[in-house]
Amino acid sequence: MLSKGSRLVKVPTYGPAPRVNLTAIPGARETPIVSPSLLSAAGDRLADAGAAASAAGGTALGVAARLQDAENADLIFRAEAALADEYRTFETQASERRGQQAWGLTKDAERWWHDSARCHASTMPNDITRKLFEQSMTKLRVRSLDAMSLHESRERQASLEESAQASITSSINMAAAGWHDAAAVAAAKLDILR
Repeated sequence: MLSKGSRLVKVPTYGPAPRVNLTAIPGARETPIVSPSLLSAAGDRLADAGAAASAAGGTALGVAARLQDAENADLIFRAEAALADEYRTFETQASERRGQQAWGLTKDAERWWHDSARCHASTMPNDITRKLFEQSMTKLRVRSLDAMSLHESRERQASLEESAQASITSSINMAAAGWHDAAAVAAAKLDILR
C-alpha cells in the first residue's frame, strides 16, 4: 500500500515508431559464418568413426563366431569318433552272444548308450555342443538299438528251438530207456507232440 504523501514513478514511453534503424552496420557481413554443416562436421566425423568401429566390431564378432563354430564342430567330431569306436567294440562283443546269452541284450545296449553318451557329453564345454552331440548320437543309437533288438529276437527264437529240440530228444531217450513201462512211453509221446 502506498502512503498519502508518496508519488508514483512515471515510466517514459516512446511513440509508436522505433527510433533505431534496422540496418546493418556499414561494412559488416550479413551472412553468418556458422552454418549447420560447420556445427555438424565434428558430429559427422564422430558418427563416421562410430560406424567404422561398429563395422569392425561386427566383423570381429563374425570371425569369433566362425572360430567358435569350428571349435565346437571339432569337439563334436572327436567325441563322435571316440564314441563310435567304443560302440564298435561293444557291438562286436554283443554279436558274439548266442542263445540264452543274448537275452537282455537290448537293455544292456540301452544302458551302454546311456552311460557312454553321457560320459562323452560331459566333456563338451557348453550346452550348444552338448545338444548337437546328443542329436548326432541319437541317430546311431536308434540304429544300434534296432540291430541289437533284432539280434536278441533271433537268438531268443534259436534258443527256444534248441530247447524244444533238447526236450524232444530227452523224451525220446526216456521212452527208449523205459520201453517196458507204458506210462513212461505215453508221457514221452505227449512231450514230443507238444
